[in-house]
Amino acid sequence: MITDKLKELRDYEAKVAALEKEIEEDRAARLPSLHEEVGLESTEALINALRGLARKPRLAKEPPKKKKRIRLTPAQKEKIAKAIKAGLKGTEASRKFGVSLPTVQKIKKDFGLVKPRAKKSAKA
Repeated sequence: MITDKLKELRDYEAKVAALEKEIEEDRAARLPSLHEEVGLESTEALINALRGLARKPRLAKEPPKKKKRIRLTPAQKEKIAKAIKAGLKGTEASRKFGVSLPTVQKIKKDFGLVKPRAKKSAKA
C-alpha cells in the first residue's frame, strides 16, 4: 500500500518535471519574438519599455508624502503668541498659522500663557 503510493508520487514528480521542462522550452522559443507580439521593433525596445514602466511610480501603492518640517522664526512665534493673548484659541491658532496644536501649546508655554499644573502633595 505505501509502496504503491510512493510509486504514484514518483510518477507525479516525473510528470511535474516533464511539465516544467516543457514550459521552459516554450519560454525559450517564445522569448526571442516577444517584442513582436507586443508590437515593438526590437528586443531592446521591449527592454526599454519595461524599464520605463519600472521607473514610473504607481499611484495605488504610492506611500503618503511626509510633510516637510517647518521651523518657526521668533517673529512668527511672537505673532502666534499675540494672537493667543488677543483671545484666539489654540486650535484656531494652529489652523490659522498652519502649525500643529502641540506647537501652539509649546509656544504658549514658552511665552508664559498657560498656568503651570498644580503640584500633587505627598501623602504619607
